[in-house]
Amino acid sequence: MPLARIGESFYSIPFWKTAPMLRIFMPLASGVVIAEYYNLPSAFLLLAPCILLALLWAMQKPQLQYARRWWWGLLLQFFLICSGMLLLQVQQVVQRKDFAGQYVRSEIQDFIATLEEPLVPKQKSYKANVSLSYVDSSRRLIPLRGKAIIYLQLSDTAAQLQYGSQLLMRIKLEPIANSPNPGAFDYARWCARQGIYYQAYLRSNNYRVLPANSGNAFNRFLFQSRSALHARLALLFGNQPQALGLSEALITGYRGDLDKETVEQFANTGVVHVIAISGMHLALIFVLLQWLCKPLKLHPKTRWLSHVLVLAGVWFFCLMTGAASSAVRAAIMLTVLVIGQMGRRQSNIVNSLALAATLQLLIDPYAIWHVGFQLSYAAVLSIGIFYKPIAARVWHANLILRWLGQMLAVTLAAQILTFPIALLHFHQMPLFFLLSNMVVVPAITMVLYALLIMLTLSLIMPVAWFASAIAWVIMQVIQYVQWVNGLPGNRLSNILIAPVEMVLLFIAIVFISIWLMQRRPSALLWGIGTVFVLLTSVVVRQWHQQQTRQMIVYHVPGMHAIDVQVGNQSAFIGDSALTAEGFLQRFHLLPSRIAAQCFPVANESMQGKAFHTINYGGRRFLLLDAAPDYSSMVPVSVDWLIPGAALRANPVKLLSKLKPQGVLIDGALPQYQHARWRAATDSLHLRLHIISTNGAFIMPYQ
Repeated sequence: MPLARIGESFYSIPFWKTAPMLRIFMPLASGVVIAEYYNLPSAFLLLAPCILLALLWAMQKPQLQYARRWWWGLLLQFFLICSGMLLLQVQQVVQRKDFAGQYVRSEIQDFIATLEEPLVPKQKSYKANVSLSYVDSSRRLIPLRGKAIIYLQLSDTAAQLQYGSQLLMRIKLEPIANSPNPGAFDYARWCARQGIYYQAYLRSNNYRVLPANSGNAFNRFLFQSRSALHARLALLFGNQPQALGLSEALITGYRGDLDKETVEQFANTGVVHVIAISGMHLALIFVLLQWLCKPLKLHPKTRWLSHVLVLAGVWFFCLMTGAASSAVRAAIMLTVLVIGQMGRRQSNIVNSLALAATLQLLIDPYAIWHVGFQLSYAAVLSIGIFYKPIAARVWHANLILRWLGQMLAVTLAAQILTFPIALLHFHQMPLFFLLSNMVVVPAITMVLYALLIMLTLSLIMPVAWFASAIAWVIMQVIQYVQWVNGLPGNRLSNILIAPVEMVLLFIAIVFISIWLMQRRPSALLWGIGTVFVLLTSVVVRQWHQQQTRQMIVYHVPGMHAIDVQVGNQSAFIGDSALTAEGFLQRFHLLPSRIAAQCFPVANESMQGKAFHTINYGGRRFLLLDAAPDYSSMVPVSVDWLIPGAALRANPVKLLSKLKPQGVLIDGALPQYQHARWRAATDSLHLRLHIISTNGAFIMPYQ
């Protein structure tokens, strides 16, 4: 709904009355969010709103019905909030008596589990999600509820496993743990929102495949369809891995064959949405199906069949590609649109969005925390509000320039309400998103349609020439994205905003938009005031961060990694692989640096060094990667010893000679050596800090 029309509602019908589903979605979503952090008894959530409604009904007098109508509104909102809280509690498997966590022990146990998806090949293993069905306790099978992530050793037996295969596993389930480094992604909570709390690695002798298969027939059909498409695409693009990876992403939503560097380049240039199944893909499929079913619409008796076939095709594509939040949103909205067409009714964009979001929350209340859910709804709402005003200002009589203006308007409109969310989650903002979207989106649209035509023709004729042409276009798109990504100043990166600052940014956008489109001076004053509060919050936060003086010892498997942070600058000491920009640095170090708003100004590599000393805050740290010569060893005062992977010395003998106050074990020391060092420190009564268990070692400057 354009903002101008929203403004008109102040003088006619109030905006919130034109979108009744919004008045349902907002309290329902609020209840879901509250329940994530505050757990109230289910009995209270069920009885409290009902008792209040009953009391109000009993006390109501006819002459006071109009005066007290707002009481009913407040109670209805309270009822919906309680419903949202109850909705989340119903989804929380941890609240149930048969939750696997009630029976999992810190020892080897026998479990029966079912594969919920086909195996995903990794470099050294296969990965899959399984649902835990039973546990063997005292020679008795106890039914369970819960999920786990398993990694299977590469073998012929594992390669033959399919969706629905049942496994008898003799393993020790480990709780899913987060990275111990500060600022790291909360992986454990992300898994918990999907009902996954445990993980395990299975060697070939740790499990046995049972003869039964408990997979759902419809899901099996979806997975088989996806597998068949993968096989056909691999046959057509087998010798062109980048074309294959991008084609799989567009057709099936699988991005496992796309290299991380390419995905990062698409993200940096603001076009990552084209390689993730989203509303754009569903819309393109919808348009194609509408065109194919057009002959059926010409006859009144078959018009309903065209709608059914279109919706069936849209939902099949959505489910086959993994039912991402953005795709489900698009499928629900397209369903509402088609139903409106059948009833010859025009839908309200805000009401349709609220309806889709409400239905999606009823299916999966945890969807509200999915970044795809947030960005998808924000993008569609933003386009619905801002597209027409922007398009009116760039309209041109020339057909080509008009089309370019419409592309420009859509791209700009989508960015207005999505960039605060992107800043919160991704800490960066592409500056050349117009340059990339104006070329990549039309090209990818053409590629998607070409892929669908090619896959259809490949059933009846050779299409090697067609595949080569598509691959050439895909490579041109990738090279163009690489060129945009390589432009100087292509993005603002390492931006930190707090959730409350994101809300303030949204409020400022709303007020400034109202002022621009309705020329209301009061809206401008409110917008300026909100921006002032936002800037004050940022300045205060940065001032506090400027006072930061600390040393952080990270956990990076097989490596030393230390940051000495002073204000907004840091000095890095560790393995050279972490000094260059890449996945390792972004995954292990960058979240902490963004949270502290500090950036490295110096790097010191430990490559080839047997030892290194760090003096910080009146403490001396010794990184030791080789056994010293005890005969010529000069006594040295050490507060903390950090042993490395190459250190083969006897821990007791070494610690007796160095006499440190404690031992700090980072990711450089292999886990199998932890027990030796734990025993040595216990025998000598020394402090021991294992980062993988106790978290990153953070020492403020004293």
